[in-house]
Amino acid sequence: MNYEQTLDYINSVRLNQWKLGLSRTRELLHMLGDPQDSLKFVHIGGTNGKGSTSAMIESVLRKAGYRTGIFPSPFIEEFRERIRVSGGKISEDDLCRITERVKAAADRMEDEPSHFEIVTAIGMVYFNERNCDIVVLEVGLGGEFDATNIIRAPEAAVLTNIGLDHTDFLGTTLAEIARTRRES
Repeated sequence: MNYEQTLDYINSVRLNQWKLGLSRTRELLHMLGDPQDSLKFVHIGGTNGKGSTSAMIESVLRKAGYRTGIFPSPFIEEFRERIRVSGGKISEDDLCRITERVKAAADRMEDEPSHFEIVTAIGMVYFNERNCDIVVLEVGLGGEFDATNIIRAPEAAVLTNIGLDHTDFLGTTLAEIARTRRES
């Protein structure tokens, strides 16, 4: 795949479909060698302030000499901003190569992974390949059932302000959203 084909594939995967559970993410990452298991994380959740909090923490860790990864959501100008190591965006070549590998694994799955699960897998493979000392990982939607919650216990967890967001998935009150468990 070239860069345009890679972005077409990533953007074609069930962007707005979200299902509770980590089974697809767990299966996909296992097929890729469980790259997340070799990494350390600062895991950041919440409704508002995740991006600036992530950027500040990543900057401090990088200036302290750590090889950092950062996985913010969403991107501002281009997709490659979603997966960065030591301040630099994933290269087009690396994105294409890793996406082909992730797509091959996803294509073998009975329950097709979502857009965010695919992007999370791409990030985990890249961060592992680049031997990151620590990855600043933003939750995408919710927490408990978010694809980023596939990691082992993080070195630190940060919860920013919680607001009434994604109420169709997470609940209609702040208490339900903070808990993230919602029976459908």
